[in-house]
Amino acid sequence: MTKKPIGTRWRAALLAMPVLLATFPLAAQAEVTQKDFQVIARALSFVQNGPKGTVDIAIVHDPGNAASMADAQAAQNVLAGGFKAGALTLNPVMVPVSDLGKVAGTGAIFVTTGTDAHHGAIQGASQSNGLVTITDDRGCVNSGKCAMFVASSPKVEIIVNGSAASALNITFDSAFRMMITEL
Repeated sequence: MTKKPIGTRWRAALLAMPVLLATFPLAAQAEVTQKDFQVIARALSFVQNGPKGTVDIAIVHDPGNAASMADAQAAQNVLAGGFKAGALTLNPVMVPVSDLGKVAGTGAIFVTTGTDAHHGAIQGASQSNGLVTITDDRGCVNSGKCAMFVASSPKVEIIVNGSAASALNITFDSAFRMMITEL
């Protein structure tokens, strides 16, 4: 039996596949939305002895990473002027990864996508200040560097890394624990 040569169209499609697969994760990662911050604010309300009232939330971003900057700008736009959800009002504080000392005095840290190289330093700043880290980057939670992952689309999903939360001495109300996935 002789093998037939692969046609030109198939060859082009096969050569294009790695490029398409490499760009898929970027296309799949959407910027943070108003609905995401509604979920984040509600989740923060379940933190025992957590932030109350009007709270500054540090938006930690990498100015050298386009995805991080897009996520940070989207977060700042959603939170501009104070974002009220439930009993919390969230105010954005933009914090570049090069100046993590600015997280002191905030009530929580939102870790943008594209900050992977800085997750260890961000975790250190959160632990030094006893601040919960919340992200829309599942990898940060899976690695144990962030405490909570939140997504609101296509459905609400909250994942808490128990080890990361425990290292921050953060505990959640038992009602909340029944609504989340815990690693």
